[in-house]
Amino acid sequence: MTKFTKGPWGFFLHHPENVWHIGENPMEYEKGMPYIARIGSVGNQRANAALIAAAPQLYEALEDVYENVASDSPEMWGRVLNVLMIARGGL
Repeated sequence: MTKFTKGPWGFFLHHPENVWHIGENPMEYEKGMPYIARIGSVGNQRANAALIAAAPQLYEALEDVYENVASDSPEMWGRVLNVLMIARGGL
């Protein structure tokens, strides 16, 4: 199974560069800590940074749904499994 950087992740706007930093502790970036991603601050980028920062919790919730909820909809479970496979690096 793919190993991910442990969550939860956070994000903050780094003003000198005017970019969003996303990671385990993005405020520590200036102290040399690595970040997961950095994206520009134009338009919807704050919302994009928030979505990326939520990735570990979203993945965990989706995995729980797939493993614990019964459904009669093969199409829905196909979509869930597809997203899990993408997140695991399988597609």
